[in-house]
Amino acid sequence: MMYGQHVQPAPGIKLPLFQGVSPRVTAQTYQSHRGEYVSIIFELTGPGEFKCGATGLSVRVVGVPEAVEVSRVCEFICYVDPSTGELTYFQHAMLDDEFDFEVYRRLVSLTTKVPQLF
Repeated sequence: MMYGQHVQPAPGIKLPLFQGVSPRVTAQTYQSHRGEYVSIIFELTGPGEFKCGATGLSVRVVGVPEAVEVSRVCEFICYVDPSTGELTYFQHAMLDDEFDFEVYRRLVSLTTKVPQLF
């Protein structure tokens, strides 16, 4: 089950017009999508701390509003800053805590072979 939540990024953050999302990314691949919006599955590891659901690596996300409601597993839509490669929060959806990370890892690994999959 997925619950969408759109909140404004933290004050002072300006993002370009949203025109869709690139293929799903991981902590290891998002920087190759600089200047684009990307989708990434996170597991919450602490207040404001996120771990990539596909790789298990910690990922820093800037601009996440302090009062944003998150679940243990979330799909974030972020903008990849073209100059720094940092992920900037745009919006997210809360996913079921029973999310199957193994199936997700397999699907994400297919995106290099079949980019239109996602």
